Amino acid sequence: MKTLYKYRNIKDFKYFVDIIVNSRLYAAVYEDLNDPMEGIYYYRENDFDESFINLLKAEKKTIGICSLTSDPDNYLMWALYADGARGAVIEVEIDERKIEMKPISYTGSPMFCNADITDKTAVDILSHKHKHWEHEKEVRAFTDNGSKFIDVKVKKVIAGSKMIEKDYCLIRKLIKKISNEIEVVQNPKPNP
Repeated sequence: MKTLYKYRNIKDFKYFVDIIVNSRLYAAVYEDLNDPMEGIYYYRENDFDESFINLLKAEKKTIGICSLTSDPDNYLMWALYADGARGAVIEVEIDERKIEMKPISYTGSPMFCNADITDKTAVDILSHKHKHWEHEKEVRAFTDNGSKFIDVKVKKVIAGSKMIEKDYCLIRKLIKKISNEIEVVQNPKPNP
């Protein structure tokens, strides 16, 4: 089992609760992710024919991607993905035997030639990002055949340091009614 983290806002409360109640995380297609360079790769002209390029594009569209991180306390991630620390970080365990996972390589868009092509080329392409995203320390979980979710075991919910007390109490009470095995804590406020 691999322990990873998902930053979430709680404005879309039903999506937050879905993770806790159903022990699952959503896996989006690459076109729905926030990086405009997602899924881009390079190849030498005349190295691939148009049919292969179309096949690879179609394959990328069947892969679900769940973006997670190995860093549960990253100020920039709190700001971007957890509503400025008003949201939460959800600690999950994922069974690596059942879900394909790869850490992101922050080397930019990859280059491929015919000799490099395997049945994992689409996943390899989707495992690269520009170095500007390096702060995310991202690990991706991949699904195939259009599956929209990955199964996880929720271990802990870390409420953001700016989450209001009323929201924290509601989340804590709700999670305790769902499972006594999920730890709920609040991230301490940063020192001024």
